[in-house]
Order: sequence, then structure tokens, then C-alpha cells
Amino acid sequence: MSVPEQRNQTEAAEKPRTPGRETQPATQPDSAGKPPRKHPSKAMLNLMTWLVGLGILAIGLAYLIFNETPVFAIPLVVTVPVIAAVAFRDIWD
Repeated sequence: MSVPEQRNQTEAAEKPRTPGRETQPATQPDSAGKPPRKHPSKAMLNLMTWLVGLGILAIGLAYLIFNETPVFAIPLVVTVPVIAAVAFRDIWD
């Protein structure tokens, strides 16, 4: 037995064990062998979604204010930020 293997065995023996955790790995890999992606917390995801929506709305309003835009573009400026925010949030779902 090599020295690294001996260290791993002694470290494993020294760590306290939680009942029921011995058989479950920390991260379960998917079929390709990659560990699953980390997901942001619900609060962080809500905050980022709001920021994306407000950012797109600000860009759209600035475009309306500084350019001569036809009237039919006003509803698009209001609805596109919602679509962008939902699409951004669906990245993690």
C-alpha cells in the first residue's frame, strides 16, 4: 500500500460519520460523468431576474426617448423585458 492510500484511510477513519450519509456521494454525477451544476439560491435568482428585466426595460425606454419611434413599439418595450427575464430565469430550471 502506498503512502497516499494510507493517508486517505487514516483521514477517513478520523472523520466523524453522519448516519445515513455513508452510501450517498456529495454530488451525484449525471450519465456523462459530470457533476450537476450549482444552482443559485431562490432569493439570488429572483434578484438577478428583476435586474435583467429592469435593465432591458431601461434600454427599451432609452431607445424610445432618444429615437423617433412609431407608436406600435411602445407595447414591445413593455413586454420584451418580461420575456427576457423569464428566459434568463429558465436557464436554471
